[in-house]
Amino acid sequence: MVREHEGSDECPRQMETIPMKRNRTRSALIASLIAALGAASAVSAGPLGPPGLGASYRLAADPEDRPEHEREQGDTVMQMSVAFGAPVDLPQRKAQWFRMTLTKKNGRVLRLWLLLDRLPGEDGAPNVERYIWSEPQWPKPLEYRERNRDTALLPRLGLWARGWPHGLGGRIDGADRFPERVKLLGYPFERTETVTDADVEVPDAKRLVLDPHWISFTIDAFRYDAPPGWRLSEKQAADRYGKQFYTELSAVDLRRHIDLGVNLFEPKRHLELLDLWQEPVFCAKAVSPWPEIVYRGNYYGYYWHLNEPTVHHRSKYNEKPEVVATWTPAQLADSLESHVYSLMTTWRGYGLWRHVTRRYGLGDLPKYQDPIVAWDRDGVWPVMAGGAGGVAVEGTGFPGDLPTLNMQYGSQIPHTDANRMALATAVLRGAARNFRRSWGLSFYDPRRWPQVAADMDYAYRHGATNIWLWGGWPGVDADYPHAYKLAMFEATQRIARRHGPRDMNKLLHAAEVAIVLPRGYSIGYYHGTFYETWWMHMERRNAEGVKLRQVMNHAYVEAERLLREGTPFDVVTDRHFRKQGYGTYIYILEDGRVRVEQSGETTLLDGPRVPERPDFGPKPRITARFAAKPVFAGDPLRIEATVELGSGDVARAINHEQLGLKSGWRIGVGTLFRPDGFSRRIELDLARSEANGNRLIGAWTHRWSPADENLGGTYRARVCTIDEFARWDEAWLEVDVRPRYRETPIAQLPPQWTFRLDPDDVGIAQRWFAVDCDESAWGKIKVPQWWEKAGHPDYDGVAWYRVTFEVKAGSRPDPEGGNVSVLMAFGAVDGDAVVYLNGQRIGGHDGDNDTKWNEPFELDVGGRLLYGRTNQLTVRVRDTAMLGGIFKPVRIVTREAGTGSE
Repeated sequence: MVREHEGSDECPRQMETIPMKRNRTRSALIASLIAALGAASAVSAGPLGPPGLGASYRLAADPEDRPEHEREQGDTVMQMSVAFGAPVDLPQRKAQWFRMTLTKKNGRVLRLWLLLDRLPGEDGAPNVERYIWSEPQWPKPLEYRERNRDTALLPRLGLWARGWPHGLGGRIDGADRFPERVKLLGYPFERTETVTDADVEVPDAKRLVLDPHWISFTIDAFRYDAPPGWRLSEKQAADRYGKQFYTELSAVDLRRHIDLGVNLFEPKRHLELLDLWQEPVFCAKAVSPWPEIVYRGNYYGYYWHLNEPTVHHRSKYNEKPEVVATWTPAQLADSLESHVYSLMTTWRGYGLWRHVTRRYGLGDLPKYQDPIVAWDRDGVWPVMAGGAGGVAVEGTGFPGDLPTLNMQYGSQIPHTDANRMALATAVLRGAARNFRRSWGLSFYDPRRWPQVAADMDYAYRHGATNIWLWGGWPGVDADYPHAYKLAMFEATQRIARRHGPRDMNKLLHAAEVAIVLPRGYSIGYYHGTFYETWWMHMERRNAEGVKLRQVMNHAYVEAERLLREGTPFDVVTDRHFRKQGYGTYIYILEDGRVRVEQSGETTLLDGPRVPERPDFGPKPRITARFAAKPVFAGDPLRIEATVELGSGDVARAINHEQLGLKSGWRIGVGTLFRPDGFSRRIELDLARSEANGNRLIGAWTHRWSPADENLGGTYRARVCTIDEFARWDEAWLEVDVRPRYRETPIAQLPPQWTFRLDPDDVGIAQRWFAVDCDESAWGKIKVPQWWEKAGHPDYDGVAWYRVTFEVKAGSRPDPEGGNVSVLMAFGAVDGDAVVYLNGQRIGGHDGDNDTKWNEPFELDVGGRLLYGRTNQLTVRVRDTAMLGGIFKPVRIVTREAGTGSE
């Protein structure tokens, strides 16, 4: 790489090493002066090189060595040329225009103009003042600008890593200084020509001003126009059954969305209505045309987010008793971190390139998509540690409502939205600062838009860069009135326009205090567990023998003290923690103590520093009893609690579900701890009041699921109440329950099944469920797992599974032997499932909604199994969003009921 000073250094070095006479010395000095003047003139002409200087290159690889689609379309870039234009004096530096032209085999000509202060080189990436891109079908070239900072918006796929001719860098003073060979788009190009009179005329371009740090999006292609308050069932919403209330979005609707600030689309059907590439919006999911999407400043990427890695990780390990019984918080966090790393480096990270390589050649381009932001909840630290480009948590659901957090962890944080958002910011900003990533919030309930708007305003003012509005998720808000969506979009637009440029570095480093949690511990979620597992709950003990609740109590009380003082703080975790920049470090220790490091001094405390709390009079009291006490698992289990109010009413915030749209009133919450290590949330709904309303009686009934209806052992319940002044009380109950039946496996299904996608849904008509179905065109899949993890990423639709197995003749239950049934038990199927046994349909399961995708179901197969012979099982699965397939084990068992066996 040529450095600017090398040309002027040559003459002095030669003068020192070659003896000269006086006249020769004078000539050399004159030549040296002329060379120096020439170099100075070149520098003044522009930081890249002399204006008009340029070079042409041609592909130095076989264009036939590309995928079939690229060859048929003639999309291979055959020629590339670069040229320097006029220099421009900017307020802080000097810049110069640069033009690059790409010519495809099919004759399409693509052009890029950059106004930058240098070519990329050893000094890193240049500063780019303007970025303009042109394609032949466009009316005008497009200039991409970033809102607020009013700077050039470069492509998200990485201009310097993927779209720049590698080898072209530094300053180029003459035509012979252009490299002989460069690499562009993963392939070698060789120089064919140089020029000194290139005319680099900057075109008149259409400006697209976008905000990559304020994402408002809709993926739905429909609008729902029923009266407010009317709501389809989740299945109806997902399946589009209420068609009398649905209409497809029109071009007018899309235009209105854009005018209200919606700026991210998945343009499957939207592009048929409006050319979104010409709008100030980002587009995701597209993989063509190539390489145009590399250079389009509004291409967001094929994958634009990593969806709920903590939830999917939980589902992966909930079925492993050895994990539930033995893992520590650190092991759980390490596993989640590895899970995210795997997603980022395989499935999600390489998602775009996997799709592109089916159509186009990429040579040796980097295949890893730049880190994408994860949508998650309380897995912030391990998710960022695993490689996510940031985290956007579920806004009004994180870290949870403060009353519930206070009851779970024993703090008394005042119930204000500012405190809730300050706690969320502390967790998110702390991780973003440590890993040098981004943070933000996501929202998807338009009915709560006033609260959403307030939370977004707070987050934006404190440095959030990921603000997502889930404005069209089937089964969640696709069935909300269209006007509610528009109101939420309008509110976000006002926030984005009201705030000016932000000092992001100052906002990121606003905290002077760091609360350092032990490895694997986490603030939130309000269920009272770590990473939404339901089994890493607060009654577990750590390696020091201390309950997790006690350790987390110390963290929350320290946070309460800082919130009451008004001191900004971050919450971090003692793993991968870069200890720098904070004035005070508060270490929460697993042995129940607290270590404070400040100004070079260390203080070890027996517990947290409890803040001064005002006295508002007597606090509430709660007592509880079993209104229905089970003997066997599955028997009615009902808890009744009585709350004696003190000087304050029950906290309204624990009744905030859907802004009060749900009926009823809640007097408290709690947790049911099961004998298998899992826990379940208790919600005490108001049943009646006494004593002039000062005594409240609430109740909760446990709903047994197929997973626990035979689970014997000790059940413990913790119920709590809390008043408006954040004062809480608790009560405990305990009951021993006997198992209801004895279960015995009678067949082992092989792990390898045959598998076939059915995008056109022809399997039923072609009888793919028949015993003698021809499987020659079928592939293989390991069960259990989601089909996306088995080589079918991003497929939503119908797929079929087939497997054969044998049941020993002696396994047939004795019909006179008592109440014995034979069941086929599915751990869970993500999607609607229809099950066929030996060619006959035996049942199904509605698993394509928000809850049942992760629930077990059973089918009675006692009269349909072939004993001592081969059985054939077929499962048709239809999944419409995210992951799909048989992702939990399938068992065939006999069940003897009524034994009460231990």
